Amino acid sequence: MGNNGRVRVPLCWLCKHLHDIEDWKCTAFPKGIPEDIRLCKHNHYEPYRGDNGIQFEMIDLTLGNRRRFSRISKELKAQYLIERGGGWKKCKVTDVSREGMGITFQTSEKINVGTTIHLKIFVPTESTPVNAKGVLKWIEEKGNNFIGGIKWYKINRG
Repeated sequence: MGNNGRVRVPLCWLCKHLHDIEDWKCTAFPKGIPEDIRLCKHNHYEPYRGDNGIQFEMIDLTLGNRRRFSRISKELKAQYLIERGGGWKKCKVTDVSREGMGITFQTSEKINVGTTIHLKIFVPTESTPVNAKGVLKWIEEKGNNFIGGIKWYKINRG
């Protein structure tokens, strides 16, 4: 975690060499990315012991070259709040990626695409929830619930 309660995200999430986000493996570290790099204690723009001469290189995000982001399939308890009013409501966060997350809303109300959503995500290994803010990019009905995708633009801890 960085200063001011913000969660520091490793460079790995935006590196073109990352190929296994769930087990933290990449071209530089095929047996697993060292904790110092994952926890942002070492800036991998600089060489690191055992990196096979490969350092961070930004993925190409131009429209023609944009790759599909890897996802981690997890199900986390969460609460959401939409900016147009109402209180915190239960939801589940699923399929977290570098760019956003899937979400299952346990509600009968359909939330409009483009709505700004605040989230409290309860991660089992954390004592306080992780707060995220993002925009609903798509939504569809699934049984008595709605599922959707959020592109996040702010994440911090409690």
